[in-house]
Amino acid sequence: RNRSISPGAGTDALARLWDAADGFPRAVVAPFSMASRCREQREARQPRISEKACAPESAGNGSLADPLAEMVALWRAELKDPTLGPDDNYFDRGGDSVSAVRLLAVMRKRFGRTPPMSRLLSAPTPRNLVAALGFGDQAAETPATASSVEEPPPWVVPLARPETETSAPIFCFHAIDGGVVFYRDLAERLAVEGRAVYAVESPLFHDSGETIPETLEAAARRYLDAIRMVSPEGPRVFCGYSFGALVACEAGRIAREEGETVESVIMLDMFNPASVRIVGNVERLRRHWESSAPAPFAKRVGSLAWRVLRLAGWMFRHAAVHVGERYLWRDELRQKRALARRGYENLIRHHVPGKQESRTLLVVTETAWDKFEYPDDLRGWRGRLRGEVVLRHVGGTHLDVFKQPHLDVLVKCTREFLNREIDSTSPLPPANRSVKAEAVVRA
Repeated sequence: RNRSISPGAGTDALARLWDAADGFPRAVVAPFSMASRCREQREARQPRISEKACAPESAGNGSLADPLAEMVALWRAELKDPTLGPDDNYFDRGGDSVSAVRLLAVMRKRFGRTPPMSRLLSAPTPRNLVAALGFGDQAAETPATASSVEEPPPWVVPLARPETETSAPIFCFHAIDGGVVFYRDLAERLAVEGRAVYAVESPLFHDSGETIPETLEAAARRYLDAIRMVSPEGPRVFCGYSFGALVACEAGRIAREEGETVESVIMLDMFNPASVRIVGNVERLRRHWESSAPAPFAKRVGSLAWRVLRLAGWMFRHAAVHVGERYLWRDELRQKRALARRGYENLIRHHVPGKQESRTLLVVTETAWDKFEYPDDLRGWRGRLRGEVVLRHVGGTHLDVFKQPHLDVLVKCTREFLNREIDSTSPLPPANRSVKAEAVVRA
């Protein structure tokens, strides 16, 4: 199997690894001339913003001389687009989630503070971000709104809005690191169906005094209160990936118990934490060895050695992240993401999901994580999802769900589910190596 990646993807991965090692001595070892290879890939790689460009220049009174012009300059350097203007959309000009995180870190160095990621999603222009940073009245003029209307909190972010809303809005809950940027491509492709799509980001990114609720149910209730400011009556669709799937399930249960209309719940690749068993590394290796029994002995040994190396790599990576979070990383965004991950992991460990009566789409990856032992074909959800459950598989692993070609499959099955083109009597689509479908089941 061809496991290679494109030169551009490799260059971008090298840049992210280089940034992650900030504070450590760094060196690149390669069997070829790095200088010539970098020249070949220079046009394919997004440029790095120099430290000189990050050094604040004051106008003599403690403030930046022209924050809007400097913001535009940062965006032009990051996106390699000299024609970008103060009202141009970051994502329309080629920005993505990786460069967005990098850009916010650079803005922190340049301006001494940074807006939350949700502001870049909801108003992705230099002018609006300068206003979000508090540098004068730089925001584009907008029509006045009634002051009597209570505004939703800033962590409820509009991702995509159709010209005419004809169906229930979709609310997507953040992942375990608190982020929501990865939903953007999915949201834009679902909005053409006449649905507005919103994301619920972690409040930790918006208020330094925020704390993580004591239970996942408490978090879901708080998010639901904020959602009611956008959609007071319903119906609504709740969607979540990973940790967000647990929040979506809980929000759907609470809304339904309180008499509100829940059209459906979409759960993307998450198990029931109350019913799975964690498998230790030694047992994982034993199972891997036993599963390779039909193969020749030499091949089994090689496969086991490769599995050991992969496990060691993951353990080293997690140890490096832990050290970085505690002692090395000083960037505010990274620190908040680390705080979110630790806090929400603790909520998962103590969460027992309630019984969900709404119609549910459960999407799981073709390759299940062998760290857990699942009691049933629904990743532990049988008996908890009490309404109609549509189960679908997408290819790849947990981290591949929003990458192509799996994103296309995810969009397709989500559209069919929302439009009720698949139900308990739907025939199964043909399976192939990368994508396979499971029967619609009733839990």
